[in-house]
Amino acid sequence: MTSDRVRRGAWGVAAVLVALGLLCRCIALERWPGLNGDEAWYGVQALDVLGGAFPALATPTGNAVNPFFLGLQVAVHGVLPASTVTVRLPALVSGVAAVLLAWPLLRPLGRGSAAAGTVLLACLPLAIAYSRFGWDQSQGLLAGLLACGGALRGRPLWTALALVAAFVVHPSNLFVAPFLLALLWVRIPPGLPARARMRHAAALGLGAAALVAGLAVLVPVGPRSEGLLSELASLPHLLIWTLRMLSGTSIYTHVSAPPAAGTVLAHDAAGAVLAGILLGPGLGRAIRARDADALAATAGLVASFLLFAMIAGRLARLPDAQRYGLFLVVPALIAALRLGRRLAPEAVLGGAVVAGALLLVSFASGYLEPLATQGGRAHRAFRTGAVEPKTALVTAIRAATPDAPRVAAEDWWTFWPIHYLGSRPPPFQVSYLGAFRGDPSPEKVEAVQATLATGAWVVGFEGGFAEALVARAVPAAKIERLDAWDPTGRRVLSAWRIASPRASWDTGHR
Repeated sequence: MTSDRVRRGAWGVAAVLVALGLLCRCIALERWPGLNGDEAWYGVQALDVLGGAFPALATPTGNAVNPFFLGLQVAVHGVLPASTVTVRLPALVSGVAAVLLAWPLLRPLGRGSAAAGTVLLACLPLAIAYSRFGWDQSQGLLAGLLACGGALRGRPLWTALALVAAFVVHPSNLFVAPFLLALLWVRIPPGLPARARMRHAAALGLGAAALVAGLAVLVPVGPRSEGLLSELASLPHLLIWTLRMLSGTSIYTHVSAPPAAGTVLAHDAAGAVLAGILLGPGLGRAIRARDADALAATAGLVASFLLFAMIAGRLARLPDAQRYGLFLVVPALIAALRLGRRLAPEAVLGGAVVAGALLLVSFASGYLEPLATQGGRAHRAFRTGAVEPKTALVTAIRAATPDAPRVAAEDWWTFWPIHYLGSRPPPFQVSYLGAFRGDPSPEKVEAVQATLATGAWVVGFEGGFAEALVARAVPAAKIERLDAWDPTGRRVLSAWRIASPRASWDTGHR
């Protein structure tokens, strides 16, 4: 009786954690974090399609446009006005769909393991964060989950089609292929007729061919002169990077606020201990029991990781590189669940409930709290306030400029959000100020003077190069300034123009 009560309690807590994970994906979506240029770029493409224009075929980083993501963007923009929430809805829908589909797609692992995987996916900080901003790779977890669902069922065609879709979402998702092939290999039923075996072998061969073809596309981003051995030599760094990606500390560092050194160390230690238990006693028991599923999942995960390390491991050195390693999330969950069942079959769901609760506490304190109370202390593009700063500034500029406002934006992180949010009639006329980055030389100052003389606004971040140029170009007494603020009263973003006889404007949001 007590055992049944504990089991029911675990299922009840699991349901609560999934609900809280979904809530964390939705709360204050309009301002946490601040709107960044990558999101707004996709919003502008969607508006172009609705206006009859042909969208870009490649993103500014050179990847092909994700048609699934763009299609959702077009759909939501067809019924909703341009806003931070609108441009993030496709990511939110994709993230919620991944959580809701985790249970049926992971069912081949068993009821308890499928529930545990759903809880962990719902509570994983990286998964929550990627449901909260409109990047094409926000569909990466859903695409990877669909592919793994096919492989867990031994369905080669399903798996191959899902892998192609995952590659279309983002090229880095192709690195999940070795994991999928390992799962499919152990699921070829023994005693099949020769024709059926040939079909299975052909499907696996097709998967291998797709992997080779995809690598031909990905190799240009990988190592050149340093060679593959130097990439493998950096494996310890890449392992730590992977732990921090899965624990959430790297996404906090880039988006909300860099955690304290002790916090990072605690997350690293917890992840390392868990990995050691699973890959030590857990893997040992799997080997002794000749558990083909657990061994295939572990070997496939290692193979995918090593392939990524050899081809594109250097991408992990970038500050915002989590999107390149997102393909590891679902395979790591499946491998962990398989090895966990070998250690304690009845405790898998209970362990996931404890881990999920800790992950949600981590996300609340490491992501939501810094954005809510301080507006963020990470990348300037993600800083925010009571009203999202670019939204607040666009509203203020429109109120201060009856005709179509002209804006010279400081950089990528201001140009695309203002271009997107200022799209309703009369649309903003937005240009780049990015060519003026650097020291405020006389030539650059004169160029800003000429821009301001046309009546245009110059927009930039607090303490940025646009502010320095404006200060050199025009005396402060002749400048009219609009400001957007974070919750502590720090200025986040400003717009400057030569003052009109009218009173000075302010967004009013502090």
